[in-house]
Amino acid sequence: MGFSLEKDAGEPWAWQPGQGRVGFDYFSAHLVLQARGRWKTIALGDYQLQFGQGLLLSSGFAVGKGAEVITTVRRSSVGVRPYAGLLENSFFRGGAATYQLGPRWDATAFASHRNADANLRQTQDSLAEYDEFSSGLIYTGLHRTATELANRHRLAETVGGGHLGYTSADGDLAVGLSAVGTHYGTALLKRPETYNLFEFRGKNNLALGLHYSYVWHNLLLFGETARTSGGALGTVNGLLASLGPAVDAAVLVRHYPADFHSLYGNAFGENYRNINESGAYFGLKIRPAPRWEIATYYDQFRFPWLRYRVGAPPAATTRCCAWLTRPAKPRFSRPSCASASSRATCPQAPTSRCRCPATTCSKACCCTTPGP
Repeated sequence: MGFSLEKDAGEPWAWQPGQGRVGFDYFSAHLVLQARGRWKTIALGDYQLQFGQGLLLSSGFAVGKGAEVITTVRRSSVGVRPYAGLLENSFFRGGAATYQLGPRWDATAFASHRNADANLRQTQDSLAEYDEFSSGLIYTGLHRTATELANRHRLAETVGGGHLGYTSADGDLAVGLSAVGTHYGTALLKRPETYNLFEFRGKNNLALGLHYSYVWHNLLLFGETARTSGGALGTVNGLLASLGPAVDAAVLVRHYPADFHSLYGNAFGENYRNINESGAYFGLKIRPAPRWEIATYYDQFRFPWLRYRVGAPPAATTRCCAWLTRPAKPRFSRPSCASASSRATCPQAPTSRCRCPATTCSKACCCTTPGP
């Protein structure tokens, strides 16, 4: 159980419980029960979800490209977990539960309803499909000025779905199915610009996905493929391999079409959203000597459609090579009893072996080999 309160600089201090303001601008709370018989997790309040490679559902901080070139390309399927952060637009609010159907099967169901920040506009065209629309959600979480306060909690967002997972008896194979349905109280309509041609439009979106993970000898294969309401298929697949005691490698390919609408995903990629991107990643790590490590990666990617302030579909490459070392732990020597002064006054033979105290050496005990 936990709760969080937050107020940014410049935000007014107000007591309006009906609008979710109790002095602080932001309030979050959660109650989570775990390992209650067959109920693996029960979460009420604010929570996050992460399944598969995060193509449909991803939560928390995801490490991207950097000095660690192997393990960061793969996401972990952590399921339901409480949300205790201060970001005001990166969680679900409602309830979620995971139930153990059998020794190797589990099922998760979740439902969420909250009001997100958004700017609402009235349609000027009487023949338009929607009388009111929003050009997009606002993720800053700031409510200082009159405009920011007017956009606070304007868009109702309802989300529901589930996940069915299977794990083999030896744990080498894991497969899962995910479904996420989203309904907005007001339609989302991006500005009529060319680069927004394939962006999400409307009130409803349904996404279905399949993910897998399989261990075979020294290889780990993983991936996820999903389809959204527009019909686009997005996929990410990878391989981690131990090529020897001192050599590791990683390969990952991804394809996120311009009309692929994963509203809560954060799989591996160059963009902050899994949309309008295709690429291939190669990583290699070599340990030539103890405490020394060479890490390098090569990532080739392109954006099939236009982007903001980019006049043509671009392509790019990123590379990195790092030489890392881990310093040895400091070793502290202890006093030795085998000094000349102790041997001169020692009543015992200099070759006798005995244990000395940790910090001082007694003249009554002469050690040819210092004790611990």
